Amino acid sequence: MISTRPLVPSFEATHPGVTVDVQLVSGAAVTTRLQAAFWADLQVPDLVETEISSAGSFFRGSMKNIGFEI
Repeated sequence: MISTRPLVPSFEATHPGVTVDVQLVSGAAVTTRLQAAFWADLQVPDLVETEISSAGSFFRGSMKNIGFEI
């Protein structure tokens, strides 16, 4: 996995008013918490990196239950 933390200061410097908070969370926790947040219509991160083997679990059910946006 490539760390994005070293990129944060230069990104924030070129995007005034934008702050980045990089958090490393276990794969199982990301899947569980993100799915629960989607279903409960809670606030979710702007960007999430998830393991490809768990990605399919986010696309089950009806379209209204899929929380990702393009």
